[in-house]
Amino acid sequence: MKKHITLLFLFFVSIAFSQVQKLGALSSGQFLDSAIIYEENGEDVWGYLLAYKIDKKSKEVYELEYVVLDKNLNKLTSAKFLEGMFDTLLLKFKIELTFVKKIKNQLIIGINDKANNTELAARVYINHRFRTLNLDTFAFSKEFVLEDFKMIDRDYAAGTNTTIDDFWNVQQLIKTKGNYLFGFATPAYNPKAVAYMSEQRHKDKITKSIKSFAVLDEKMNIVWKKEINAGDSKIFDEYSYFDSDTDVLLLQKYRHGTKDKEPRSIEIYNLHNGDLIGEMPFLDAKYLMFPDRAEFTKDKVAFYVQLYDNKNMLYEEVVGFSKVIFDKKTGKELNRDHFLWENFKPHLQITNKYGEYDKYGKILPQDFVLLENGNTLIVAEGYKSKRSSEILDLFMVELLPDMSIKYFKKIDKNKISLQNINAAGIELRQYGYFDFLYKQKLNNREEYVFFYANNEREGSKYERRKNPSWVLGIITFVDGEFNYDKLQLTKKASQIIPGKAKKGYVRLIEVGSDDVEMRLEKVNY
Repeated sequence: MKKHITLLFLFFVSIAFSQVQKLGALSSGQFLDSAIIYEENGEDVWGYLLAYKIDKKSKEVYELEYVVLDKNLNKLTSAKFLEGMFDTLLLKFKIELTFVKKIKNQLIIGINDKANNTELAARVYINHRFRTLNLDTFAFSKEFVLEDFKMIDRDYAAGTNTTIDDFWNVQQLIKTKGNYLFGFATPAYNPKAVAYMSEQRHKDKITKSIKSFAVLDEKMNIVWKKEINAGDSKIFDEYSYFDSDTDVLLLQKYRHGTKDKEPRSIEIYNLHNGDLIGEMPFLDAKYLMFPDRAEFTKDKVAFYVQLYDNKNMLYEEVVGFSKVIFDKKTGKELNRDHFLWENFKPHLQITNKYGEYDKYGKILPQDFVLLENGNTLIVAEGYKSKRSSEILDLFMVELLPDMSIKYFKKIDKNKISLQNINAAGIELRQYGYFDFLYKQKLNNREEYVFFYANNEREGSKYERRKNPSWVLGIITFVDGEFNYDKLQLTKKASQIIPGKAKKGYVRLIEVGSDDVEMRLEKVNY
């Protein structure tokens, strides 16, 4: 879920100037979607891709336009083309961007059709297709799909109808944080009946019939490929993409049919050649484990995993988390350390092993940063699960390599009540209800900025609704020290979507009553 904030900036002391682009001036069409284009390192912003709907040519065919901006919001190029979309009387779909990936001088653009009434759809995201843009000549390719890693061109004309046969066996690609794309082979068993009924009873057969996965370059050539699930054994592996950086690829594996004590693990592959470097089983001498995040340094990969002390592994029965560090080159586990919620004492008066904090609620880590010295930075957020769950304060924590607390600070912010949403903390994070927005690396000196949203309203309920007062919170970690600042926002209502920008800036998309504006606000840290 994308986080939307209603706000309009006053220029505060820490804002110097802005760069602005009126999105309505870039195209005559209706603004549909946007995506950040990252450099090959997966961190630095290269630019932005904007998608517009120009015209409806027939029931399932539209004229779209792509506009490419550089990181300073300067327009580089644009192109119009016809685009088909799957649609039915029962299920309504919309076109959206799946990803945009820059690899060398190529921009790979993925789109899909997303079901609007998702409760009726067995597969919510369908009809995955792609175009490429040459960044030297600004030439767009024809649209194509992949079936068994083979490119098939697509053409549309007014009146073209898209059927299930056109997309049922096409492959979805995943962008890695290196110079590659990743994908699973088309299942050999892939019945179209799944489109009209629950996929669950077919799931094992479909999974077992996926016989390989591969890493692709910018021209869709296979860089390396691994065969899986050979033969007709009752034991088979289910893989999913977990994370990557420029060196390694992490895949989560679930081995079905095995009598092993723990069938789940994360495999660590060399992203460039496919060598299996190591494996992290979900095993611990004392606790049950489930992976939450991975963080990378030049030589190490750290898994931050949730810890449970019973077999049920319920969301609200997490007792803490662990940091498990592997060497990137050897795949050897270097060390693991646990952090239990009770370790927050004396900073927080934890009242039970599941992290209840007095009568306050609980706190949940939102993001981690692994430093080269072995310390971990954590941004966490308070919440209370109830009939109308509540989002509470923010917490910044720095842990030493042994997971003892070096630094702890609570940042007060207004409570947000989520009407009729009773959910566990992990579910609230999954659906984007927390106020933490994102982190960004400022430079190569392990300095970071963290952004969060806050509504600091005062007055009666009517006054708060009529004149909301919003704040964007900024936390920096520079020269080993934390600093805190806030950008005061006006009381005029408009819809703004904050996002990543080039270093030293924050990107804002403001949706007004008559136009959409994208701007970069410079923040002096």
